Amino acid sequence: EIGNLIKYAEFIICPSEWYEVLGFTIIEAMLLGKPVIGASIGAIPETVIHEETGLLFEVGNAKQLADQIVYLYHQPEKIKRLGEQAKAYILELTNPNFHYQELQKIVHVLR
Repeated sequence: EIGNLIKYAEFIICPSEWYEVLGFTIIEAMLLGKPVIGASIGAIPETVIHEETGLLFEVGNAKQLADQIVYLYHQPEKIKRLGEQAKAYILELTNPNFHYQELQKIVHVLR
Protein backbone atom coordinates (compact mmCIF):
# COMPACT_ATOMS: atom_id res chain seq x y z
CA GLU A 1 0.00 0.00 0.00
CA ILE A 2 2.86 2.40 0.77
CA GLY A 3 4.20 1.87 -2.75
CA ASN A 4 0.92 3.12 -4.19
CA LEU A 5 1.25 6.32 -2.17
CA ILE A 6 4.94 6.79 -2.95
CA LYS A 7 4.47 6.58 -6.70
CA TYR A 8 2.33 9.74 -6.61
CA ALA A 9 4.84 11.70 -4.51
CA GLU A 10 7.51 14.02 -5.91
CA PHE A 11 9.92 13.03 -3.14
CA ILE A 12 9.84 11.35 0.27
CA ILE A 13 10.71 12.81 3.66
CA CYS A 14 12.23 10.65 6.41
CA PRO A 15 12.57 12.87 9.50
CA SER A 16 13.69 10.05 11.80
CA GLU A 17 15.19 10.99 15.14
CA TRP A 18 16.25 7.43 16.02
CA TYR A 19 19.06 5.28 14.72
CA GLU A 20 17.74 2.98 12.03
CA VAL A 21 19.57 0.17 10.35
CA LEU A 22 17.89 0.58 6.98
CA GLY A 23 14.38 1.80 6.34
CA PHE A 24 12.35 -0.15 3.81
CA THR A 25 10.31 2.95 2.98
CA ILE A 26 13.48 4.71 1.85
CA ILE A 27 14.52 1.74 -0.30
CA GLU A 28 11.03 1.42 -1.78
CA ALA A 29 10.89 5.13 -2.58
CA MET A 30 14.29 5.08 -4.24
CA LEU A 31 13.37 1.99 -6.28
CA LEU A 32 10.36 3.97 -7.51
CA GLY A 33 12.71 6.77 -8.59
CA LYS A 34 11.88 9.15 -5.75
CA PRO A 35 14.60 11.16 -4.03
CA VAL A 36 14.56 11.18 -0.24
CA ILE A 37 15.03 14.04 2.18
CA GLY A 38 16.35 12.25 5.23
CA ALA A 39 17.72 12.92 8.68
CA SER A 40 21.46 12.46 8.96
CA ILE A 41 21.30 9.62 11.49
CA GLY A 42 21.87 5.88 11.55
CA ALA A 43 22.10 4.19 8.16
CA ILE A 44 20.10 6.89 6.36
CA PRO A 45 23.24 8.76 5.15
CA GLU A 46 24.59 5.48 3.75
CA THR A 47 21.60 5.28 1.41
CA VAL A 48 20.61 8.91 0.98
CA ILE A 49 23.77 10.46 -0.40
CA HIS A 50 23.46 14.24 -0.14
CA GLU A 51 22.96 15.89 -3.54
CA GLU A 52 23.31 12.51 -5.30
CA THR A 53 20.32 10.37 -4.28
CA GLY A 54 18.53 12.89 -2.10
CA LEU A 55 19.13 15.51 0.55
CA LEU A 56 20.15 15.23 4.19
CA PHE A 57 19.42 17.48 7.14
CA GLU A 58 20.63 17.60 10.73
CA VAL A 59 18.49 15.57 13.13
CA GLY A 60 15.97 17.76 14.95
CA ASN A 61 16.69 20.83 12.81
CA ALA A 62 13.18 21.71 11.62
CA LYS A 63 14.34 24.85 9.81
CA GLN A 64 16.93 22.94 7.81
CA LEU A 65 14.32 20.30 6.95
CA ALA A 66 11.86 22.99 5.83
CA ASP A 67 14.58 24.66 3.76
CA GLN A 68 15.41 21.33 2.06
CA ILE A 69 11.73 20.74 1.26
CA VAL A 70 11.29 24.20 -0.27
CA TYR A 71 14.61 23.94 -2.11
CA LEU A 72 13.74 20.62 -3.72
CA TYR A 73 10.08 21.44 -4.37
CA HIS A 74 11.07 24.37 -6.59
CA GLN A 75 13.51 22.32 -8.69
CA PRO A 76 11.63 19.69 -10.71
CA GLU A 77 14.68 18.88 -12.84
CA LYS A 78 16.71 18.20 -9.71
CA ILE A 79 13.90 16.00 -8.36
CA LYS A 80 14.02 14.00 -11.58
CA ARG A 81 17.83 13.71 -11.60
CA LEU A 82 18.09 12.74 -7.93
CA GLY A 83 15.27 10.23 -8.37
CA GLU A 84 16.98 8.58 -11.34
CA GLN A 85 20.27 8.43 -9.45
CA ALA A 86 18.53 7.07 -6.35
CA LYS A 87 16.96 4.24 -8.34
CA ALA A 88 20.24 3.38 -10.05
CA TYR A 89 22.09 3.40 -6.72
CA ILE A 90 19.62 1.05 -5.03
CA LEU A 91 19.56 -1.30 -8.02
CA GLU A 92 23.36 -1.48 -7.87
CA LEU A 93 23.38 -1.88 -4.09
CA THR A 94 20.87 -4.75 -4.18
CA ASN A 95 22.47 -6.53 -7.14
CA PRO A 96 23.72 -9.99 -6.04
CA ASN A 97 26.66 -9.75 -8.46
CA PHE A 98 27.82 -6.56 -6.73
CA HIS A 99 27.85 -8.34 -3.35
CA TYR A 100 29.59 -11.38 -4.83
CA GLN A 101 32.34 -9.17 -6.28
CA GLU A 102 32.76 -7.36 -2.96
CA LEU A 103 33.00 -10.70 -1.16
CA GLN A 104 35.63 -11.88 -3.65
CA LYS A 105 37.69 -8.76 -2.89
CA ILE A 106 37.54 -9.49 0.84
CA VAL A 107 38.55 -13.13 0.35
CA HIS A 108 41.43 -12.04 -1.89
CA VAL A 109 42.71 -9.63 0.78
CA LEU A 110 42.43 -12.28 3.50
CA ARG A 111 44.47 -14.84 1.57
